[in-house]
Amino acid sequence: MAEESPRGEGSIAMLSRLLSFWKGKLFVLTLLGFAATDFLITITLSAADASTHLVENPHLEAALHDKQMIITLALIALLGAVFLKGFLEAIGVAVVLVGIYLSLNVVVVVTGLWHVITEGHVVTDWTAALTTEHGNVFAMVGVALIVFPSSRWVCPASRPASPSCPT
Repeated sequence: MAEESPRGEGSIAMLSRLLSFWKGKLFVLTLLGFAATDFLITITLSAADASTHLVENPHLEAALHDKQMIITLALIALLGAVFLKGFLEAIGVAVVLVGIYLSLNVVVVVTGLWHVITEGHVVTDWTAALTTEHGNVFAMVGVALIVFPSSRWVCPASRPASPSCPT
């Protein structure tokens, strides 16, 4: 790649050289259009998902009720501002956020393990709760196989509500 594109033009410039003048330009514009569309859709869906999590958070529900659109637009603007500042800055922000996320996961896992180790009865209570309703493992697996496929993620949006596909 470095030998074919020593000025940092990359693979798109190489592809445009393979096609005639206008075909090459249109091909490059099409590829850039797909990349931009993918980028915008990813940002929009990520911001909408994040705002849904904020709005449905029980600690923030009262303050953020009916403000999902405003939060989504603010998050998109914030992401846009970070990317306008520079790609390296965006990567830096992502690294910091991932570090915080992983640290919080470690806290949750260690706290859970500590709770299980110090309170030995929680495992036996959990096992008793599992077997109380169904009695054995095969009954639990059977019920799970019956109930799980009718979960929300299996039901297509175009399908009307039914017992196997609730609204």
